[in-house]
Amino acid sequence: INAEYMGVTLARGLRVEADSLVNDERMDDYDAIALPGGLPGATTFRDTPALIELLSKAKADGKIYAAVCASPRHVFGTHQHLLEGISRVTCYPAMHKDFQEAVSPMGLQVVDDLVVTDGKCITSQGPATSMLFALKIAEALVGKEKAAEVENALLIPKLASHQ
Repeated sequence: INAEYMGVTLARGLRVEADSLVNDERMDDYDAIALPGGLPGATTFRDTPALIELLSKAKADGKIYAAVCASPRHVFGTHQHLLEGISRVTCYPAMHKDFQEAVSPMGLQVVDDLVVTDGKCITSQGPATSMLFALKIAEALVGKEKAAEVENALLIPKLASHQ
């Protein structure tokens, strides 16, 4: 994230253009904030004061804040005030040990669940869990019934029964 640059190249080379700059955003305009994962994106998020301010405001206002893959470890693990009052989180499995060491003094547990919802904080493991992550965010925003409708429309139950 760069205060003056509207694009980013992701870990696998995909380029994404933003609609606005993070410095121009206010948490009052949103119901949730969700961070994608991947590196170096997660470390860039970690080092972006305007984004940390938005996350802090979301937490203070009782809004949903979420992160997947490397972002829970790098963003929430560094800015631990975002984890106050939280007891369980997850992240990309290869980062579990490092994340656990970072948050152990808080009494926080890093678990191997695909998606963890603890209060208004939602975390998930990585690319393969992204759909489940998105559905948990939808559930937190619009309720279980509507999230289940979306889940069924996406054929998630069929995928789960395919194994």
